[in-house]
Amino acid sequence: EVSELRDASESAKVDADRQAYDLKVQAGMEIEWASERVLREEAEIAAYEHGRGELQTRLRRDDLYLRREIKEAEETSCQEAVEARLWEQELRRQCQHVALERCEFKRRLEETRLLAADEACGR
Repeated sequence: EVSELRDASESAKVDADRQAYDLKVQAGMEIEWASERVLREEAEIAAYEHGRGELQTRLRRDDLYLRREIKEAEETSCQEAVEARLWEQELRRQCQHVALERCEFKRRLEETRLLAADEACGR
């Protein structure tokens, strides 16, 4: 009976050792797979962050470019508005000058007509 117990114990120990070894191997493989997955995901995160950094750099550069374009457009617009006001003032001045010349021309025409009428009456 002791011999049977010893054999059963030895057999159970061998089975337990085999199961422990199998579990150890399985755990080692799962740890290796998990480590590989972690490395892949870390690489994905690094690629994402790199792409995000490039995108942020491009957006900052585009922002500066667009702000400069807007500022130049605003300055040009202001300058053109000033020039337009100056042209309007010049146009008004010239219109007034033409109106004065027209009045002067009409006055002299009327004066010439009156002189011509006086001469015609005097003949």
